[in-house]
Amino acid sequence: MTSAVCFDFNGTLSLDEQLMYEVLAELFAERGRPLPRATYFEQFVGLGDDEIAMRWLRVGEDEARAIARERSQRARGLPLEGRIPKAAADAVRAAAAHVPVAIVTTSLRAEIESVLAHAGLDRFVTATIAGDDVRRSKPDPEPYRRALEVLGVADALAFEDTPAGVASAKGAGLRCCGIATTVSRERLGDADVVADRLTPELVESLLS
Repeated sequence: MTSAVCFDFNGTLSLDEQLMYEVLAELFAERGRPLPRATYFEQFVGLGDDEIAMRWLRVGEDEARAIARERSQRARGLPLEGRIPKAAADAVRAAAAHVPVAIVTTSLRAEIESVLAHAGLDRFVTATIAGDDVRRSKPDPEPYRRALEVLGVADALAFEDTPAGVASAKGAGLRCCGIATTVSRERLGDADVVADRLTPELVESLLS
């Protein structure tokens, strides 16, 4: 059995990648360079907001971080109800019954804590590695290496919904299950296994 389970947040636990895109697209449009939906989901989904801002708006690191903070602040005003499906919430509880659980996300900590608390999942999470906890975000392996360090384990199973997330987890030496809620199964081909959605039965089968 693996020593821990790590869940990505947006698109894996919280089915809100469309909402995240809409907030970011609004910010970019205000700065004179609208971001098409297709471009976001084909090129940028899974990356940190600061990285997307640097690539699309061609701004420096400081301005990009400020944009990421503003996107996070606006996202905190979105409705909390229904963001995490029951099956995904049950998957977290199923994992926590066996091993420590971490959230590994490009989003900022303050943004995701309220969603987890609203879903009653905060008490099942041992550690959270957020975008403001690392210097290099996904697809770099730093977020998952940091998760292993904080959890004090040598191995873990990751659940991810984007190629960038899969690359981050695999680069840190984790087994990874791709969840095809955001992109096609084909784009998650580097994962060890791919499933259509996150369920407690899936978690149990991969931990057995």
